[in-house]
Amino acid sequence: CFCPRCMQAMQDMGLHAESIRETVGRLMQKRSPQPGDEVLLRQWLSFREKTVQDYMDRFAAKVHNLRSSLIAGAFIFAPSLSLFVGQTPVACRSLDVVSHMLYRDYHQQYGGACLGHEWAALVEGFGKDTQAFLNACGADPAFSVTKTPDELLHGGFEPEWVGLEVAKARENFPTQQLWPILQLDDDRVHKAAQCSRQSGADAVG
Repeated sequence: CFCPRCMQAMQDMGLHAESIRETVGRLMQKRSPQPGDEVLLRQWLSFREKTVQDYMDRFAAKVHNLRSSLIAGAFIFAPSLSLFVGQTPVACRSLDVVSHMLYRDYHQQYGGACLGHEWAALVEGFGKDTQAFLNACGADPAFSVTKTPDELLHGGFEPEWVGLEVAKARENFPTQQLWPILQLDDDRVHKAAQCSRQSGADAVG
């Protein structure tokens, strides 16, 4: 975030914290990316990645030091969204188990970390500039969303999209246990689970 502690941490990393805050703030007001935004956006995302990595490394070390048989795991954002919250493969490399939250069609009004809600917010926020924003951030081109915000909020994604997310997760985490978390209140949960296992999940929850 841009609290005093994070602002100081960015400066300690040699980043121009105020310029990053101004750029991100402007984009969050639904402004189009401008020349030069890409550099600052990627610096901000790198800072988030480093912050999450430091936390995950400390967490995993504490778990492993308690007892060698214990495993360290975490619920994290889907691969298509993890870049934006710093939960990248690099940041989570010290985990033994990675559980991506793959709630494909969540019907409640608020759905933090839910695929339809998060992507709807992105598409609604940037409109025709969504792809330009994703490109500026260095987002994975494998994830291309063509649905409208309304379609995403009220129809979510097909089970096959869950399979695509798991396939990317397996590529990103080739040695860790992969236990994606699916949405039980889903009339196609069995299909989503099937797509997950076929794409490389070790188990589903």
